[in-house]
Amino acid sequence: MARPQREKHDPELNSARLALNAGELKRAASLYARVVKRRPGLAEPYYALGVISATQGELGTAINLLLKSVSLDGSRAPYHYALASALRDAGQLDAAAKEYERAAWLDPSLADCHADAASVLERLGRTDDAIASVERALKVDPDHEIGRTMNVRLRLGGAGAGDPRLTAWRDDLRAIGEGSTKRHARVLAWDTLIDVNERLSDDAGAFEAILRTNDEVRASTPLPPDADREAYLDSLRGLGACMTDERAARWRDEQPDDGLADPTLLVGFPRSGTTMTERALDAHPVITTLEEVPTFEDTKSTMGRMLGPEALARPFHESLDALTPEHVAHLREFYWARVRSALGVDEVPEGRVILDKHPLRLAELPLVNRLFPGARVIVALRDPRDVCLSCLRQRFRINMPMSFFLDARDTARLYETVMSGWLASRAHYTTPWLEVRYEDTVADFEPRIRAILDFLGLGWDESVLTFYERNARPSLTPSHRAVRDKPHTGAIARWKRFESELAPILPTLEPFVEAFGYR
Repeated sequence: MARPQREKHDPELNSARLALNAGELKRAASLYARVVKRRPGLAEPYYALGVISATQGELGTAINLLLKSVSLDGSRAPYHYALASALRDAGQLDAAAKEYERAAWLDPSLADCHADAASVLERLGRTDDAIASVERALKVDPDHEIGRTMNVRLRLGGAGAGDPRLTAWRDDLRAIGEGSTKRHARVLAWDTLIDVNERLSDDAGAFEAILRTNDEVRASTPLPPDADREAYLDSLRGLGACMTDERAARWRDEQPDDGLADPTLLVGFPRSGTTMTERALDAHPVITTLEEVPTFEDTKSTMGRMLGPEALARPFHESLDALTPEHVAHLREFYWARVRSALGVDEVPEGRVILDKHPLRLAELPLVNRLFPGARVIVALRDPRDVCLSCLRQRFRINMPMSFFLDARDTARLYETVMSGWLASRAHYTTPWLEVRYEDTVADFEPRIRAILDFLGLGWDESVLTFYERNARPSLTPSHRAVRDKPHTGAIARWKRFESELAPILPTLEPFVEAFGYR
């Protein structure tokens, strides 16, 4: 570790600190960047620039800057704490837990650090460690709002319907949700109150907590000013309508003879059981899964750079048609290079099946079909009413598609757009596909997983039956707790408990209830 540079009077550094404390992030960043040029061995500017980058959602940049700060001065607990939080937000949970531990060791009085560490440890399945971390937070500050809320989240699983703690927890969480000055504390309190109210059979209270959580998230994570959600929906509608038998056959005939394997994909509207299916298949000895790695998304970006902005301004299927055989060959190789990079291998072992899971890639299947006409596609389905309810009640990192899940009507609109595209195009794909219903899988697990393995041309293996016992790899999705449970039917038809609250969107979902056999 480098020896930290000694402090000295620096007017520009003092001005940067004042700007940061005043919330003048752009000015603070400019001043700190100038300090870095003059004093590259000083840790504080890297720390401050990392915090600013994290605030702006630039997590990769933030992590690199914060790593530099702790390499220059590893004695500052706030530096490790900021790095831990950036790693957490980037989904690097194991690394985040270690940095929280370092920060807490350096300064045991950081109640925020103990409480935030508990949330990461929970996601890693380290429940006992998470409880111990919460207890340390509350020992430092008995009134700590995140600590109080995490204490409820961690102990709720052991509370039966008649547990007297439930009413006390409900009242405390509501007080935090309505009175905290910290938005993150309010979001976590309302989100936890959903589950507490459900335990109390207070469905109206649970739905109110869903709405209050989403209101807080919407206010704290606005989309960029140039984000056009209607244009996004229009682009999805164009994708759904672009497939024809003639186009699919032409794309198949243009496939290069390059010897590359066809990928295997798991897609489906979010909250349709993709994570459970992925975890079950990952337990098979010859299957390796990628969980929401942007393989095809990065391939699409590469395609855009190849074709140029003018081509991408046209409807997407025209861009796909514009690809030459050389383009297709390059993009196919790029995809598999991206897979190898994600797996950290030079070559995919012969005979190994890579299951590439990304739910909303369902809307991007024309690109998959263009590049890999023989790709095998598993499509996860679930009752549309349960899907939309679950999307509303889960916490996602907000981007364009996830922003629709903060409002019931918007959720239904996105579902209608994506699933209409699937219904309109599925008969035209050359990619073999298999629809898998969540309700059938949890009710009759072994036969349904056998059917998927048959579709993939793989034999049966008993290990898939106990996939939920394999907790080594954390899930980065909202299903991180559910995948540690044995498959059960408890989440089927949950929408009925909220039928009156969901009434405005039920007519939108009705055609899909019919089409997918949920009448």
